[in-house]
Amino acid sequence: MYERGLAAALDVTLIFFLLSWVFDRIAKRLYAGVDTSILQTIDPKAGVVTMFQQLWEAHLIQLWSMNFFIQVGLIGLFYVTFQIAYGTTPGRWLLGLKVVHHETHAPVKPWRYVLRYLAYMVSCMPLMLGVLWANFNKKRRTWHDYIAGTVVISTRGQGWYWNHFKRAVRYMMVRVRGQR
Repeated sequence: MYERGLAAALDVTLIFFLLSWVFDRIAKRLYAGVDTSILQTIDPKAGVVTMFQQLWEAHLIQLWSMNFFIQVGLIGLFYVTFQIAYGTTPGRWLLGLKVVHHETHAPVKPWRYVLRYLAYMVSCMPLMLGVLWANFNKKRRTWHDYIAGTVVISTRGQGWYWNHFKRAVRYMMVRVRGQR
């Protein structure tokens, strides 16, 4: 289970490094259309409804929404394309994890990867409950796994990570002792 969390962290880090410059350019271009003269006149004491009306008139809400959907779409394109090509994401690939059909363990059809990505929203929205669900499930399936009919399996044997960790510690100890 910890492998999935680490794989997700690796994926987010990779996406950040690969796409952050694209997201930055998109945001700069979109937010150039915000009417800053209206933003400067917003009075926080005027009330929430009035503030939202002013933000709407300044086009900030519309442009923020557009930026959000463009970024979610680009991330989805990255995730789905990589999964269709390799059957896994970069982080899962590094950790020996693979997404397969939950009953047959056969490779997943491309439309299931799309559905799985869209189902991430369902899993993440209510306080990440859909993702945390894997901790209480024997097969470690999340809500998006259930929705898409998938399961994440390890392609490496039991104890593989621990054995490599112990080997790395032994190697480091030999190197440290050798330098004294």
